[in-house]
Amino acid sequence: MSEEKYQKTENPNFVKDTNTGALVSTDLLAFKKYKMQMKQHEEAKSQINELNTIRSEVSTLKEQMSEIKEMLQQILNS
Repeated sequence: MSEEKYQKTENPNFVKDTNTGALVSTDLLAFKKYKMQMKQHEEAKSQINELNTIRSEVSTLKEQMSEIKEMLQQILNS
């Protein structure tokens, strides 16, 4: 005798796993939407990290340019 792995529930978007008792969503559209949102969230985090890296590099370049300017002024004043 083979027992079914999933049992229907009152809500058609869920089935019950007969081994664990867990409710499992069968709503594929909601799952795809969730996966898309997670991808967009990861892309946004990546863009924020990239922007922060660029800001840091620009700040470093500004400091270096300021140092070069000071050195040139010292050379001209010598």
